[in-house]
Formats: sequence, structure tokens, C-alpha cells
Amino acid sequence: MDVHARADNTSRFKGQDVYLYPSARFGWKLSNEPFLQNSTAISHLQVNAGYGISGNDGGLSIGQLYQYALQYQYSNNGSVYALDSLLSFNPDEKKRLDTLPGLNRNIMNLERLDPEQTEQISLGLEVGFFDNKLSLTAMYHKKSTTGLLLPMLNATDTVIRFGNIGEINRNCIDISLATRNIETNSIKWHTQLHASFVQSEIAPLKQAVNTTVLEGHTVNSFEENGEVIGNPNPDLIYSINNTLRIYNFELNLFLQGVFGVDAINMNKYYLSDPDTYTNKLKGLSPASDVTSLKPFVEDGSYLKFKNIMLAYYLPPMLANKLKIDSGKLFFSLENIYTFTAYSGYDPENIYNGFSGIDLGMYPNARSIVFGIDLTF
Repeated sequence: MDVHARADNTSRFKGQDVYLYPSARFGWKLSNEPFLQNSTAISHLQVNAGYGISGNDGGLSIGQLYQYALQYQYSNNGSVYALDSLLSFNPDEKKRLDTLPGLNRNIMNLERLDPEQTEQISLGLEVGFFDNKLSLTAMYHKKSTTGLLLPMLNATDTVIRFGNIGEINRNCIDISLATRNIETNSIKWHTQLHASFVQSEIAPLKQAVNTTVLEGHTVNSFEENGEVIGNPNPDLIYSINNTLRIYNFELNLFLQGVFGVDAINMNKYYLSDPDTYTNKLKGLSPASDVTSLKPFVEDGSYLKFKNIMLAYYLPPMLANKLKIDSGKLFFSLENIYTFTAYSGYDPENIYNGFSGIDLGMYPNARSIVFGIDLTF
């Protein structure tokens, strides 16, 4: 059992300066207990549990986290206008603006902000059968992030105000299966399978926000006129890894994919009719769908043959003659082929920080690599 506590002292938040984040982890190895020590079928059995709290600043800049903002205004025919929505805290810039005629400096008090706080509960099971020739690991994670830093909706503000007003609940199940299919002195064949099932939901918001976050739906859902038209978060992420070694030769195959995910093909959206942005596709019915994104939301599920590598390990006698500890010659192919119904170039790229939107992105390059790995 492990128990930890971390105290963060930060000046990025102008409320409480010290934030405490505790965590604890518990594990019970049942296979060491007397009632399982003589088992021939179960070689390893352990249950795990964990709890922890962490915090972050939501990716906001120091200016967005401050409780106040400087705003310069000018008057014209009785109306007051903001010179800029949010100016920097550069002293020289403030001095310059203070000397300009007709400008008034307004200090706006913003809401006190605290870090986003994530509470996580984890439960797990590890099982090994027949001298761990078959191993299974299953983990359940429940995460609840409260105090999300979101821009608040206020029609009278010219400065974007942020508040701790959101909550996201996530549930995740991770399952890993490892098998030692063949295990001899000359031949070894191992397989690893992994799958993650993820669900997330935005809880009811405390107040209106100036963002496309939608209550009761997943993060980054595709929205059009208040209607959710797609979900860029996969229901399932999985991978398959196979390693076969025969004497000094080794072959490794790796496949990876996602299932139950949507993507917006914005390349098709803009290129369907290069003459105009308003008439995307001819013949759509009803006419109101002409400028809609719905026809461009596609199934982004895929299975990618990610990597294949063939290696040759130098025999120890040859390595000794070459005065090296070990050596390996290898040849590998990357991004070999993608099985998908998606009409764009590469569905894998649009989930790496682009939230399911495919616009002007290059596909992953297919590469061929020859290499020598020597250890002295």
C-alpha cells in the first residue's frame, strides 16, 4: 500500500495559493496466500485499487487566469468602445496608452479561479494462468473533473471571462491479454492484445458558456445549430502485437485501430465545388442541407497495419569476435496499409490533437528503414 500527498504552491491562481493533492494505492497479491500457493492453473492473481486527486490550469495563459484585466476605452458621439478585449500587462505599453488623449483605463475584477480538479478511482485485476503463459489484466477507471475553466457567456463583457463552471465524467475500461503461444529454446511466439473502452459526458453546467461544450454529450462533439451531429471520441481503441523469433531471426507485426468514431471531412466540404463556399454539393435534398456539415460527417473507424520489422541478432560468438556486447540488423516498414471506410487520406491523423476535423492534413508517410544496432 502506498500513500502520497503533494502540495502545489502556485502564483498562477489568485485565490488560494497552496493546493493539496492526495493519492493512495492498494494491492493484494492473492497468489502468495496459502490457499493459492499450490495451484497449478493460477500462477498469479492480484487485485489493485487506487484513488487520487490532481489539478491543472486548463491550458489557460497567465493573463486569462488573473482575477482582473486592464481595458482601455474611448468615447465617440456619446458611445463607449473598447480599444482591445484584453491587453497585456506590459508596463511600457500601459504607460504609452495612459498618455494618449481620450483613453480611459478601466480595471475589471474577474471571478476568482481555482485549478481544475480531477478525482480518479481505479480498480484492477491481474491474472496469470499456467506459469503466466496466459496473462490477463483488466482495469476500470472512473474520472470526474470538476471546476472546468470555461469562457463564460456575458453579452455586456468585452473581456472574455473564465470561470470554474464545468464538469466532465469519464469511464474507461482497459483490458490487456498476453499469451506465450510457443516457448522453446529455438522458437518463441508471443502475442499482446489491448483494448480500451472509453465514455465521457459533460455534466449540467452552472451557467451559460461561450463555447460549444454541450451538456449530456461527449467532449468536442460536432454541433450544428444546437444539434449534435457526430462524436470524435472513439468508443474502442485497440492494438495487436505479435512477435515470432526463430533462432536468431525475429519478426514483429503491430496493428492498431479505433472503432465507433466520427470524423468531418472538411477537405471534401471545401473542394466539392471550388467556385463557391455556399453551394457545396449539388442535388442535396432538402435545400437547407446545401450548407450543412451533416453530409460530410463520416465513420472514422480504422484498422492500420502500423509496423512490420524483421531483425537478425548476431550470434554471441560473432559478437565476441567483433568485440561488441551484442548486435542487430533490422528492416522495418511503417504505416503499411489502413483498412477503413473513411473517404479522406488518413483517419489516424485527425485524432492526434485535431478533434476529428480533417482539413488540409497530410497522411502519415509510409517509410522504409534499414538499421544496425550495436551495443559496446
